[in-house]
Amino acid sequence: MNELLNNLEQLHTTELGIERIKRNLSLETDDVIEWCKNKISSEAAVITRNGKNWYVNVEKCVITVNAYSYTIITAHKEKKSALSPTETKQTAKRMQESGNVLCDDIRFLTERALWETENLMKCIPDELWIKRYDGIPMWKFLYHTLYSMDRWYINPYDETYQNPPFHMDTLADLNVIPKDECLSREQMERYFGQIRNKIQNYVSLLSDRELSEKPENCDMSRFRLILGQFRHWHRHMGVIYGFIIEDDGKWPYVLNMRGKYPDDPMPNYY
Repeated sequence: MNELLNNLEQLHTTELGIERIKRNLSLETDDVIEWCKNKISSEAAVITRNGKNWYVNVEKCVITVNAYSYTIITAHKEKKSALSPTETKQTAKRMQESGNVLCDDIRFLTERALWETENLMKCIPDELWIKRYDGIPMWKFLYHTLYSMDRWYINPYDETYQNPPFHMDTLADLNVIPKDECLSREQMERYFGQIRNKIQNYVSLLSDRELSEKPENCDMSRFRLILGQFRHWHRHMGVIYGFIIEDDGKWPYVLNMRGKYPDDPMPNYY
């Protein structure tokens, strides 16, 4: 049996994915995942795999599923064509691959930046975790970076957003020198893991068309939010890099555009 059919129970998507699929196919059902399962398992479905995705052509629509995570990325109506069925499927796959060039680049760079962030956290020696720079401890520089990622990468005006349980007013504000409060490395690593999963799920379903759209209640496009966060994210990572290099004498490893992911476990240095 086809591998996708063997793993139908693993199919899932995000709220953004549900909205996209319902809009693309004019669906009225509230259970989009179950609807996709039924279509994929029907005898009329033609299932093909190309690279990282499964493509399911069924009843004049195409469902796209990530072959590794079983995330339903999107579904759309087949475009009318004079091509043969085989040519139509090949064209649909080419459109799928070439239609999200910007998002593919965003996913590529986001994944590398997330790796660099985790590695940077692990490169901070215990003795520098609470050391103060101009009155601000190292952990607060890191928390400021992570909190901004959490709030601003997707939608800073999300009414359902909840602060992490340890958050307090001014905790992420670099203009406020903390007193005795301190976040532990364990708290920060757990928080980063939550942010990483949240961002990865978001970008895995993002399309180029949606980049120009504004999230709910937000006056900025998704593309501007992502670019702005990359600017802020890496600026503050650079500050932390400088502290580590100056005080520890070691240079945390960065991937750059083409660098190889190290085989050794973190922390990685040059």
